[in-house]
Amino acid sequence: MASLKRPVGNQILTAQAMFSFLTESKFTDKIKMFFVSSENVAEVASELVERYQEAQTVKGTQQFHRFVPQCDPIGVLKVYKLSVGEGNSVSVKKNVKGEELEVCEDKELVVGMFVACIYMEELWFAMIEEMSEGFGDALMTFLHPKGKSGSHAFVQSKADKCWVTHENVLRIMTNPNLQGARRIRYCFKLNEMEETEQNFLSLQK
Repeated sequence: MASLKRPVGNQILTAQAMFSFLTESKFTDKIKMFFVSSENVAEVASELVERYQEAQTVKGTQQFHRFVPQCDPIGVLKVYKLSVGEGNSVSVKKNVKGEELEVCEDKELVVGMFVACIYMEELWFAMIEEMSEGFGDALMTFLHPKGKSGSHAFVQSKADKCWVTHENVLRIMTNPNLQGARRIRYCFKLNEMEETEQNFLSLQK
């Protein structure tokens, strides 16, 4: 349409000519315009390729469409499966092998579930007793002894409980096998405990 208003010898045939025409128009006081050359586009594209090659992907984010980083706590994203609507908070953390990043959705944690978590810079296995959506944490009942062991048990004299934030939950454990009669012992899968311990140690470095 702009070319129809130009003389035959001065038609708009290039991006630079279009930019010049627009900057000379009466719309410049309402619309800010800038010119991007093909060289600029190629340069940015090359930089993006390098960034994408060096970037570490986050397993579990393919299902989301919109991401909003949260300032507090660090490592938490507000994610949306659609551009609009209510989003969910997810934590970005290393997987059990400490090699790849993955997301852990808060809604995955439920009462009665066994988890591995960090409390006072120590590795603990615990059962979720209560959830607090408002504060983003869960009331855990810890199994003893702390860390990896052949079997664990709840303290009989007094329940060892504490609130633990979702960010300090390392993984969800498979329900343990139960052993014993008078005092029940909880036996988790050895490979899960070993992987969790490796992940915990990598986070302490």
